Amino acid sequence: MEMRALVSCSAGNGGSGSISLTNVSPWIATVAARVDRDFPATTLKLGRSTFNGASLYKNKSRRNVLSRNKQFLPLAFLGKNDSTSPDPTLLWDKNDISESQRTVTISDSITEHQSVSEVDDYCKALGGKRPIHRILVATNGMGAVKFITSVRTWSYKTFGNERAIMLVAMATPEDMRINAEHIRMADQFVEVPGGTNNHNYANVQLIVEMAEATSVDAVWPGWGHASENPELPDALNAKGIVFLGPEAASMVALGDKIGSSLIAQAADVPTLPWSGSHVKVPPGSNLVTIPEEIYRQACVYTTEEAVASCQVVGYPAMIKASWGGGGKGIRKVHNDDEVKALFKQVQGEVPGSPIFIMKVASQSRHLEVQLLCDQYGNVAALHSRDCSVQRRHQKIIEEGPITVAPRETVKKLEQAARRLAKSVNYVGAATVEYLYSMETGEYYFLELNPRLQVEHPVTECITGINIPAAQVAVGMGIPLWQIPEIRRFYGIAHGGGYDSWRQTSVVASPFDFDKAESIRPKGHCVAVRVTSEDPDGGFKPTSGQIQELSFKSKPDVWAYFSVKSGGGIHEFSDSQFGHVFAFGESRALAIANMVLGLKEIQIRGEIRTNVDYTIDLLHAPDYQQNKIHTGWLDSRIAMRVRAERPPWYLSVVSGALYKASATSAAVVSDYVGYLEKGQIPPKIDVVRSGSGSYRLRMNNSEVVADIHTLRDGGLLMQLDGKSHVIYAEDEAAGTRLLIDGKTCLLQNDHDPSKLMAETPCKLLRYLVSIIAVLMLILAICGS
Repeated sequence: MEMRALVSCSAGNGGSGSISLTNVSPWIATVAARVDRDFPATTLKLGRSTFNGASLYKNKSRRNVLSRNKQFLPLAFLGKNDSTSPDPTLLWDKNDISESQRTVTISDSITEHQSVSEVDDYCKALGGKRPIHRILVATNGMGAVKFITSVRTWSYKTFGNERAIMLVAMATPEDMRINAEHIRMADQFVEVPGGTNNHNYANVQLIVEMAEATSVDAVWPGWGHASENPELPDALNAKGIVFLGPEAASMVALGDKIGSSLIAQAADVPTLPWSGSHVKVPPGSNLVTIPEEIYRQACVYTTEEAVASCQVVGYPAMIKASWGGGGKGIRKVHNDDEVKALFKQVQGEVPGSPIFIMKVASQSRHLEVQLLCDQYGNVAALHSRDCSVQRRHQKIIEEGPITVAPRETVKKLEQAARRLAKSVNYVGAATVEYLYSMETGEYYFLELNPRLQVEHPVTECITGINIPAAQVAVGMGIPLWQIPEIRRFYGIAHGGGYDSWRQTSVVASPFDFDKAESIRPKGHCVAVRVTSEDPDGGFKPTSGQIQELSFKSKPDVWAYFSVKSGGGIHEFSDSQFGHVFAFGESRALAIANMVLGLKEIQIRGEIRTNVDYTIDLLHAPDYQQNKIHTGWLDSRIAMRVRAERPPWYLSVVSGALYKASATSAAVVSDYVGYLEKGQIPPKIDVVRSGSGSYRLRMNNSEVVADIHTLRDGGLLMQLDGKSHVIYAEDEAAGTRLLIDGKTCLLQNDHDPSKLMAETPCKLLRYLVSIIAVLMLILAICGS
């Protein structure tokens, strides 16, 4: 059957015409408009989506799709192939054509092709309520990349088609500028305003508008941004769109740090001494909604109340904003004076947030339990994680399962987490966090995060469960006991599996999650966050272009990144742009694999990273012996424990050779230019004994080194029988060298008599020893 699309287009020349489309499958045909041939420089628009230079593309799943910069957009599902079906006609409304912008707007009435029947059959076979065909990924960066990757993997394993579910990305101008990976990966993207996240990814109204404009069935919020804003699920529910997360009421109840602590107390989960320890929720109360008068009893509203509460719970204590997170709205205090000085700061960082006081658990471990809950009251605890390596309350290294506590204690943590979730009818993925004392073996509830967390791949590694895909299944209304990976996790016969290639499904029988025993963790997993921070500059965030980003995967080490070579980190990006995971049969083996994996990362560009510093952390005896705590990393930073640097002589030789090579190349270029102009060349004053051989003299010593320029601009240096790879970046302060993966800075001006700072800072005080003062006085008196 041949189909024709009637096209009216005015692209500056008043032309119009029609484009023929050919059916390529007895069931499915998709629109492929050759506008690059018939209407040069014309842009296609579908709602808010833009596609430039469209062309026909046939992918491996045997579907023809519209291709734009390697993005695949299925546009039209043309229905069953039978003799009674009329030849479908695609109309482009000539009234929507703009001559000045040279655009063609495709009618919104087009129905986009999906593997509709397969997804529908899957949902029905596993007892779901509503199939999901299109999802808006309402986040960017790492979260968006991970979700798209996970759903694509699950779709291929389940349906034999990685694009059975269409994924729509949001794209800011900044993300477009740096070639953000999630935009390239998505089936379709919609452009949204740039700037801070309140203009885009955290803007509830905008997200709902984008969801409607792209006709999605569900929205995945990721982490950060609007993921914990209860207004989002309510607004989507009003539009009939599924929110892949908890209901607003549950989010408010458990996402609020004060409310969740009150619920924990009501559910007999231990809590640290805090400003609400004396508050009791009446038996039989609806825990989803804590009465206002009870909630207010746990808060502090003035500096005086904060001081009084700290005196009751005991110092050191934490002043915490209930709506805070990511290191904001939290201060540690040791006495009344610090409370008076810092209380207003906490209030100012999270305006309007309720404030509470909590006792600090010194040298405690940060332990977590991953939960997955369905719409029928079933709650699965997917083992545990240890996230104790933190810098200013930001996780740096995560691992799982918990090895610092006995198995019996870990089971109690899991059971307590399940009780919390069930008490508020929670649906979706959640993480319950605890503080654990290694000295006493006691644990205390910290908070519940009503969303998927960055470190969830650690759990996936030790359980074999694709958590984002499970979120989609839960969003369809499929019970947990019908999900094959969940059944395997509990060691129960497969059942419930749906295989589109074999067109078979098995109806599984339910089981009691309260009594079911999960299988033991599959080995150990260690995860490291890769951030664009400068460890030598107080971990100040950096941004800019990335010239090279390469990672060599190993059998037990893998990673994913939100950018690639040629991309970058913009000023509104999260500092984390990579996550590395290492697996081993034991914790020690997982750590060793991680070190080997991190040493394979090559990152060059205008940004600094924490890779070298983290390798040093993994080598630290305290970490390897599992003797760390939540304050361990901050104490190392305070003691100025720095990452390993190249040997000083290697840095000096490398820097000198880099500058000599660059200077020599420039002089040779000028020399040739002078010769071509018939001018007298200037004197060359560089110690160069061959095309790539240099002699360096310093302190009456001499070394000889050979260098070769690499294709990517680096230098391969032979020195003392060893080879070294050198990259360099000229900065305002000097030359930043990357030598065999380790960094150092050669300052332009280094005068020991000058007081200088490597980064912008504020001079608080200048301390002089009493001996120096006395010597100065004696010198003055003597003169």
